[in-house]
Amino acid sequence: MSEPREAARYPDSRHRRKRCSAPGVRACRLRGVRLLFRALFLVGASVLSAATAAAYAGAQETGAIAGRVVDAATLQPLPGAVVRLRPVEDGGAGRAGWATAADSAGEYRFPAVPAGSYQLRISRLGYLPAHIQVELRGEALTRISAGLEVEPVKLAPLEVRSRGTPPFLRKTAIIDSAGSGRLLLSPLRGPEHLVLDIRSLTQDELVEAVTLAETDLFRALQRTPGVTTRDDFTATLWTRGASWDQTRVFLDGMPLYNPTHAGWLFSAVNPDALGEAVFYPGPRPARFGEGAAAVLDLHARSGADELEEGVQGRGELSLASARLALSGAAPDGALNWMVAGRRTYVDLLTRMAGAATAQEDLYIPYDFSDVVARVDGKLGGFDYAATGIVERDHLRGGIPGILQANRGRWGNQSGRATVGVPLGPLRLGLSIGQTRFRASILRDERVRLRGDEPTLPPLESTIRHRTLRAELSPRGESPGWVVGFEVVRDTVGYEGPFSLLGDLAVVLPRDSTPVNNLTLGSSLRYRALWAEKRLAFGPLALETGLRVESGDPVLNGGDVRLGPRLATSLEVGASTQLSAGWSRTWQYTQDIAPVAGPLGPQLHLTHLWVLAQTAGYAAVRSDVVSAGVERWLHGNWIVGVNAYRRWAAGVEVPNPDSGRVVPDRDPSVQASNDAYGFELLLRQQNERWSGSLGYTLGFSTMRAEVFEPDTARFEFPAPADVRHALDAMLFANVGNGVRLGGAFTYGSGVPFTRLILPDEGEDPPVVRLGEANAMRTPAYASLDLVAEITRTVGTWDVTAYAQLRNALGRNNAVTYAGSTGCAATRGMEGECGDGVIDRFEPGIPRLPLVGVRFTF
Repeated sequence: MSEPREAARYPDSRHRRKRCSAPGVRACRLRGVRLLFRALFLVGASVLSAATAAAYAGAQETGAIAGRVVDAATLQPLPGAVVRLRPVEDGGAGRAGWATAADSAGEYRFPAVPAGSYQLRISRLGYLPAHIQVELRGEALTRISAGLEVEPVKLAPLEVRSRGTPPFLRKTAIIDSAGSGRLLLSPLRGPEHLVLDIRSLTQDELVEAVTLAETDLFRALQRTPGVTTRDDFTATLWTRGASWDQTRVFLDGMPLYNPTHAGWLFSAVNPDALGEAVFYPGPRPARFGEGAAAVLDLHARSGADELEEGVQGRGELSLASARLALSGAAPDGALNWMVAGRRTYVDLLTRMAGAATAQEDLYIPYDFSDVVARVDGKLGGFDYAATGIVERDHLRGGIPGILQANRGRWGNQSGRATVGVPLGPLRLGLSIGQTRFRASILRDERVRLRGDEPTLPPLESTIRHRTLRAELSPRGESPGWVVGFEVVRDTVGYEGPFSLLGDLAVVLPRDSTPVNNLTLGSSLRYRALWAEKRLAFGPLALETGLRVESGDPVLNGGDVRLGPRLATSLEVGASTQLSAGWSRTWQYTQDIAPVAGPLGPQLHLTHLWVLAQTAGYAAVRSDVVSAGVERWLHGNWIVGVNAYRRWAAGVEVPNPDSGRVVPDRDPSVQASNDAYGFELLLRQQNERWSGSLGYTLGFSTMRAEVFEPDTARFEFPAPADVRHALDAMLFANVGNGVRLGGAFTYGSGVPFTRLILPDEGEDPPVVRLGEANAMRTPAYASLDLVAEITRTVGTWDVTAYAQLRNALGRNNAVTYAGSTGCAATRGMEGECGDGVIDRFEPGIPRLPLVGVRFTF
């Protein structure tokens, strides 16, 4: 009998063919696992094995095979596809087997099939047939779904040029959850993930998010359920009621600290450099340290992703920046490379405008840039990869009307190198990496200060993360288990002014003396050992994991910190999946305030980062639980519902005690955070149009104790507590390369603590604080529209787009800017209400934007 042809397929840019032999997948997942994980997973595996054995004990001699047949490129069902099941006995000649046709939804079923080995053949006119080996055991339902590729027709020779693969293509992997090699076709996450609230972004989702000025990864995530932000001016992510510093961003395993440009306005990771972006808002793998609320796992793409030899490229020109990514691969796979760069040209344009009009005040001496590079390949039996990123903001002088006599640089530099060593059926990965964040603000003494414009005080802030890591796993794309070990050293330093209240008051960390400047410095060393394993019991899949960290003791964690993880997924019928998960995470670095003074609505140059052990600060211990259900509906509709809860302790928050701000006041205290809610996502996608609707109802509460001047307990909404959030997106292909779309976002008010400025003539001036987060900003709503047209120009694909931000022209004044007492405000006493006028900064007005994306 000849070798069976390719198995179930899932579309990617190269239409790679995947073998879907159920026995082969099961053997691959279980190879070498029992001895290595016997001690770690003995109890859980024993209980599940006993339950499974009991279930199989009563099994009958017949079972059922069912599944779904779809077009591999469009995911549309293929009614009428012929499905033949043939026993593998004496070359298949012993019995004739069975045959059926897929119904209007692409579904097929063989209800009563004796246990044994079979070959499944799925065919349809105009498509390449699929051949799949099936091992049927007992009465359990075996699901086998497949995507068929269009059968090529031989034509006259025609020279064509590939455009290369767009970024953010989901990995194509086979889930062995039913022991049958079922292909999971879900637009919400990659098929290798069990927990349903995990998001795996695609290029289409990035474009359809209608982000500010250019495609922006962080702003696209803000359109997903459970993720919000304060206002139009921030690309930062509030995940399920937690602040931005509790969402850790990793690029190829290395953390990045606040990777944003222009005072948080744009993300600092070029999406053209990425091949995968996975967001974990809940339970996450044990290999991740830190990220008390969420982890954004980014992977730089390889030059091997392209379809043909030579240099491939893509880029974008927008009103914010220009970017270009180039990549290529050697024919033998020994060297694949990719480099992607981006730079704003605001400084260049304003310099030219100032020179043309003879107005020097037009020049803005500020720019941002970032470069991501990757090389990888295989040499002999070894594989290697190295990734690096340099992203920075550069201020070369004062900005008229905002600040004067300043120079500065801030941003991340990160790199990691990995070598994979084959050890028989296993792979040992060895890596070394470092991330360095630095913010440096200097005062230009050559410039004479004027009283009508602010200047930033000097500061120096650094974070350094260094790691050595080793991982052992079976060779292959989807290993069933992994064991890892790493040594980590974190260092944090700061020297400069500090104020939780901007420029209005200067207060200091606990145990410090009342001086204007603050100096902090600390390091933390620890070791981490983790292990993960996936088990399958019929329709039930289970992942267990444990991360153990030990080293320097920390407040709230001691010498040894355990981070267990458990995730499970259950297939119910042909189109429904259930999941649940829990994980514990330890986070050692957090920011407690923006520093360097405000540049505008919520725009600051950097944060004050602190490290556990420093001046009484603690580690953040976070437990996250989530459960969800996902169901395919008729016509490629999919609906998902997730519920979550997070308990976090050791979170540093501003002092919630109200009253006068005095120099010896503790600026921040340790608090616990309790967040819970549910998320709904409805999505549909086909070749003509796509749309999604997401809604989040969430609650996030802080609890803290203050011991000076008297002991008091406080309970108040978290600063990122957005109770209601709604996101809707719709995109339509109207033909001839034209697409029209829009995105609508609504968010309820954001909590804030009143900061009441001194009355006019008050001596000495006194700043007063209201009750902690007792007030809320007005609600936010914005409709953003986009139109784009794609044309082929020679060997280039060019897409021109036009955006209209805030098409409804709403005055989204949601950025709190302070309060003034009625006694200090003349002519507005009738608007004071409770004696205080709250002031808010307006959001982005109705704003047209244009840009161009291209590939070659």
